[in-house]
Order: sequence, then structure tokens, then C-alpha cells
Amino acid sequence: MKRTIVLSLAGAVVLAGSATAAVLATQDDDVTVHAICLPVDETDGDKAGIVDHVAVVTVDQTVKEQPNDVNVEIFSMVRVDKTLKGTLPSGATVDQVVFRVPGGGIKATGPHRAPLTAGHRYVIGIDDWGSTTSPRLREVYFSTPADGAQLGKERTRWKTAVAHQTAKRIAPSCNDVVNVP
Repeated sequence: MKRTIVLSLAGAVVLAGSATAAVLATQDDDVTVHAICLPVDETDGDKAGIVDHVAVVTVDQTVKEQPNDVNVEIFSMVRVDKTLKGTLPSGATVDQVVFRVPGGGIKATGPHRAPLTAGHRYVIGIDDWGSTTSPRLREVYFSTPADGAQLGKERTRWKTAVAHQTAKRIAPSCNDVVNVP
């Protein structure tokens, strides 16, 4: 029995866009299509409700880069200046996926995902991955610049988002309807 998993181009576009649904097709004798429903992240409260931690951080250094075909996974050492949600140590290594641009630069994978750059301050939302017994991989879900005068504004913005965070939810239009052609 041969099984093939395909992420359709339409699904990839949705994933990169609003991130509410993608299409996964598995193939046996027939094709079965399932919607993979992802959490709604339209507001700051939605974003705060999705992540395990929200913190004001200063990026100390890029520790490692892992290039892929289209994007780059960057591991950065951050100093935690203020935790707004969750519990974080004073320093942590975080993982962020960014796009590579011609000439070797990087850019964000979305409007609320500013690439972390050494020497700058950000408010970030982090998801924990991995077991409780092994080192956790802390993945940056959102990042907003918070240097200089932006710090007070962003800290207030995200404290409010955490105070009014929305429980994780799936878009009502997203369902797991199985279609077998």
C-alpha cells in the first residue's frame, strides 16, 4: 500500500496568509482530503492566547542558522527583560523561521514576525516544543520591534493582549470534511 502526503499550493498559500486552514491529501486507492485547521490569530489577543510565553527580550546574538530552500531557521540567544505571560529563564535560545532574500538578507515570514537581529529589543510570543526532560525548543510565533520609544507602546500593547487573550480556537468555517473522489 503506497501512501503519499501532499500539501497543496493553495494550502501553502493559506498557511502563509491567514493561517487558518491547509489541505492535506493522503493517497491509498482513493484520495482522501482533510482540512488541517490551525488556530485563529487575527488579533493581538488571539496571538497572546496561542503562545506559551510573551516577553520583552533583547537579542544578544545569532547562535546558528539552518538554511532551507526558501527559508532560514535562525537560533538566537535572547536576554529576557520582562515576562508578560508564562515563565522564562533570564536567558534563552529561541528559534525563528525567516525568508532568505537575494543578496543574503532575511525578511519576515508574516506581518507580525519581524526577524530578530542582535542588539535590538522585541516583544515576542514563544511556543515551547519538546519534552519536559530534554531541552525545550522555544519557537518564536510572533515578534514586534520594541527599540527606544517603541518599547513603552509595545509593552502596553502586549500586556493588554495578554490580559484580554482569546482562548485558542479554530475558524468556524474550518471543518474536517472528508472527500473521496
